[in-house]
Amino acid sequence: MSRTTTRLAEDLGRLQRFAGYAVPASAWRTGAEHRWHHLHADEPLVGAELVENEREFVLEVDVPGVRREQLEVAVRGRRLTIAGHRPLPERTGSLSRTLRLAGEFGLDFVLPVGVDESAVHAELADGVLRVTLPKLEEPPRTAIHIR
Repeated sequence: MSRTTTRLAEDLGRLQRFAGYAVPASAWRTGAEHRWHHLHADEPLVGAELVENEREFVLEVDVPGVRREQLEVAVRGRRLTIAGHRPLPERTGSLSRTLRLAGEFGLDFVLPVGVDESAVHAELADGVLRVTLPKLEEPPRTAIHIR
């Protein structure tokens, strides 16, 4: 990445964070750490980690202040979608400044292998959404005789 592009990405990131939205400068790069995840620039950033082991994927998303009914989790094929709404708390008086992120947010992951959709489960505890996605077992490889 050129020096100018890097600086532009960093400036854009600062501007988006100031406006309450963020896309990390590293998302401009095509590194392996970003191959599964697509951030939408017009949505508030939520912290998330996707971990893979031999049996499953585990996604943890930081959603403090968000209730179960404000979240949607969907799996279709290799695509995992998380959508939600983080409201601003109601208050009396006029707000002079806030650094809280509020509004609609979403994450969209395309997993490198299929998952068992019937065994996926999600739980919300202490402001963290945890989604466990068991991998599909690969069928045994079949050798094809060539005539």
